[in-house]
Amino acid sequence: SFDMIAQAVGGAFAITGAITITNNGTVTTTGAITGTVAGSTWVNAANSTLNANGAVLTTGTLTATASGNTVNYKGGAQTVKATATYYHLTLSGSGTKTLTVTTTAISGNLILSGTAAATTVVGLTISGNLTVGTGTTFTAAGFVLTVTGTTSVTGTLTISSATGTKSINGDFTVNLNGTLNNTAGNAALILPGNLSNSGTFNPGTGLYTLSGASKTISGTFANAFTAMTISGAGVSNSGTFTTATLTVNNTFSNTGTITASTSLA
Repeated sequence: SFDMIAQAVGGAFAITGAITITNNGTVTTTGAITGTVAGSTWVNAANSTLNANGAVLTTGTLTATASGNTVNYKGGAQTVKATATYYHLTLSGSGTKTLTVTTTAISGNLILSGTAAATTVVGLTISGNLTVGTGTTFTAAGFVLTVTGTTSVTGTLTISSATGTKSINGDFTVNLNGTLNNTAGNAALILPGNLSNSGTFNPGTGLYTLSGASKTISGTFANAFTAMTISGAGVSNSGTFTTATLTVNNTFSNTGTITASTSLA
């Protein structure tokens, strides 16, 4: 095996044969990382970063599970290397970043930046935060999506299908210039965290359940909800929203403006 610390690699980086390259720092490649056999292996060690501008091991093995490490696909259109688990995964640069059915877990954060776009193709668990940056698009298709940490949207988050539970378990924030599109999927969302909107929030027709204790609703929601349920104790609203039906199953306080156009229970 060979160790690498911090360097930029021009052109292709070839791993010939069943050898292991270990990245202990920050490596930026301008071309592809290539391998000749399945045992041609790149390992991102703890807290290391691989900035990949080209393809990553069409033949070979990528290991990116160590704590704090990041793989950043920062070129144009790229296929995200099929490996079961990433720690931190960043999709930056431009073009479509094609996910594979092999990758089902991100132990840390998923970050989209630049003008990157990605769509889920299998159930995906993000144990850290999801950040959909300005100019990017992340589409949650017909598969389970679980985000344990916060979800912050300054680009576009699209829910294209109600199939597969979408669990946004931390605070959910749509920032200025950000967009949530749930009008194609019309998925039901259970939100245990705070809900805040200062962008464009297209809720679709799914049921939104605010289930966390002592959480807040804030911002202006110009597009009406079809149904909302408040089940968490001590939820408070300082925002402005309209919903056809509002069901309150626990203690709730309102200092904002709520319009329940059909029923309030």
